[in-house]
Amino acid sequence: MISPECCRLAAARVRRAGAAEDGQTLLLGVGLVAVVAALILALASASAVYLDLKTLTSLADSAAAAAADAIDDAPTSPESPPRPAPARCRPQACGPRPPPTWPDSRSN
Repeated sequence: MISPECCRLAAARVRRAGAAEDGQTLLLGVGLVAVVAALILALASASAVYLDLKTLTSLADSAAAAAADAIDDAPTSPESPPRPAPARCRPQACGPRPPPTWPDSRSN
């Protein structure tokens, strides 16, 4: 049978071993919270960069489309041949193109 003195000594040994690790769990918990917070912030930053990239790409695409639409389809000079109709303009949908009119430079 185990004597009460032996149980008391074993309990004292366990308390001393546990006392040497006091505060270790708190430190581990604080470190874990810091690592999780850093991961969340990194994920949020990466998401913000990705969304900014998508926004800027969309703006660049719309600016390029607006610039392409702003190009004049008329010839650059009276001697140059007329340009073909754009691909988006089918002949049956747009009808025939009228000839370009040029100001008469001789009347000045």
